[in-house]
Amino acid sequence: MLAAFSVSSHSTLSPASPNRAIAPADVLPSLPVRVYDPTSSSGRIDATQPRTEFELQAWLYNRLNLDGFDVRGEIKGKTNAGENARFDLIVFAGNGLIAIIEVKDTPGSNLEKTRQGSRYRTFGVPLFLFFHENQYLQLRARLTALMQNIAQPGHEHE
Repeated sequence: MLAAFSVSSHSTLSPASPNRAIAPADVLPSLPVRVYDPTSSSGRIDATQPRTEFELQAWLYNRLNLDGFDVRGEIKGKTNAGENARFDLIVFAGNGLIAIIEVKDTPGSNLEKTRQGSRYRTFGVPLFLFFHENQYLQLRARLTALMQNIAQPGHEHE
């Protein structure tokens, strides 16, 4: 059986970029949330599994957003050679891209000699590899420095 719920319409803006609407619900048709009843209770999930890459990415997105960075997740792009790319997180300053962040759940990962790393490094901005919350302060400091460099005359990204 399918249950439907409706949500009041309103426009939500990202705290980091007040001009960028996330999903202006007043322009979209009212769509019900669909809930499907279970067919059995035979499936099992081990709640002791280690944190996933998605959870780390969501944590980092939230922290960057709360700290005022204009950050977006799962954004698609294309290289000049026509190769597709899907970035875990990207950071903007003004209208320009300033950083790409790849999130991995395995410490010691290395993008230096991978196809993904090579492709991401063709976008003209630094590529950061993030795999643990204890790297956050260092990442924030590096992103802040990038934003300050861009704010100086003659250092704008195109």
